[in-house]
Amino acid sequence: MKLLKKLYKVYSPSGKERAMIKFIWNYTKRITGTKVETDAVGNLYITKGEAESYPCIVAHLDQVQRLHSKDFTAIETGEIIFGYSSRNKRQEGLGADDKNGIWIALKCLEKYDTLKLAFFVGEEVGCVGSGKAVMDFFNDCRFVIQPDKRGLQVSCINLSCGYYEPHTDHEFTVKKDLMNCLSLVEHIIENCTEPYPHQTEILDRRWRSYDEFDEAVDEIFALLDQGELWSVEDLYYIYHSVFPELDMEDYRRIYTEYYNLNTIEYGEQKL
Repeated sequence: MKLLKKLYKVYSPSGKERAMIKFIWNYTKRITGTKVETDAVGNLYITKGEAESYPCIVAHLDQVQRLHSKDFTAIETGEIIFGYSSRNKRQEGLGADDKNGIWIALKCLEKYDTLKLAFFVGEEVGCVGSGKAVMDFFNDCRFVIQPDKRGLQVSCINLSCGYYEPHTDHEFTVKKDLMNCLSLVEHIIENCTEPYPHQTEILDRRWRSYDEFDEAVDEIFALLDQGELWSVEDLYYIYHSVFPELDMEDYRRIYTEYYNLNTIEYGEQKL
């Protein structure tokens, strides 16, 4: 976990990712056979080895949290890692979204002879970096793990990587879940050896908006977890400009699913 803790100490809010870019650049320079490139917006592209097709992992460089004291420390307690400032006597966010993803990418870069990585700036403020990515970089990738960019002609998957309460100062990492994600990524790299073309199967509006619905679930669940009472109408008003494909029925479904899960986990709804 030494590398992970170093990543947590690098403060990289959206628009100010320079420290993280420098850290990754210096870290990868000492790995034999790697080539590091950048583009006009600051994204990093790393290629290791030569192959007809590459496995590819992507992550974003920026974090949401604004609290990051000079004495910020990543503390391990059993299987949990969280950020803390002793001077200010407060918990502070790790930026594990998406430093956990960066950690997985770098661990795989050390392990495998052929691999591509891409790291994007400004994901948390509208996918700025991935929206301006050099798409030719992905032409010889057989799949992309944890993508920030849609529209590739290969299959992509976004994996949960062990962080909880993202975008808050109560964010924490469960080490076991992070290691499970790393193991799954390694399994995919080692066993998915042929290109996997992306095949779109659109059945109805629900399938067309599946990605957007999934993102809305994450955002709204995180909001409801804060403990304040929100109505379905409130959620629609807050998020309808962010997720324009979703209608009132979708918000009602998300709201119901949240409280149904709450009933299963805690035995009663928090109403």
